[in-house]
Amino acid sequence: MSTDQIIAHLQRREAEVVERLLSDKGYACSSAIDMPADTILAGLHQRAWRILHLAGHGEHGHAQGKGKTVSGMVIGRDTFLTPGDVAQMRHVPELVFINCCHLGKTQSSDPRRASYNQLAANLGVQFITMGVKAVVAAGWAVDDGAAELFADTFYQRLLAGDAFGVAVREARA
Repeated sequence: MSTDQIIAHLQRREAEVVERLLSDKGYACSSAIDMPADTILAGLHQRAWRILHLAGHGEHGHAQGKGKTVSGMVIGRDTFLTPGDVAQMRHVPELVFINCCHLGKTQSSDPRRASYNQLAANLGVQFITMGVKAVVAAGWAVDDGAAELFADTFYQRLLAGDAFGVAVREARA
């Protein structure tokens, strides 16, 4: 298995864990695991999502020819979920969980990483701007095994009735 295949497998497993946890608590879930990019984008706008969980890979400044670059979450070959896609959502979710490298970082003193704040603003800040009550996003490269454990613990605690901050703290522990 290539590194990309291993990463995709771990992200898929994380999504499956989250879907199972929510389904077991009576939430109607819809998964876009391994779906084509146009299906993912259509599904994003399909209905009012209470919880939106995104697990994937983030890119900043990905070259798309003729000097054009794009930043966002990779959802297909040279296809990204961008703030423009998010801004077009008719309904605002209550909770957005983004397990995607560097999307939560909004500041950096390291000039080599200065562009990651732009990537963060790309999605996490867009969700906040549109009125999402709570956004969970990582500000660093996310280890896929740790990401799955964090998501599992976070949702278990939240669905058990813990307050948002307590669920985050327990997941971080």
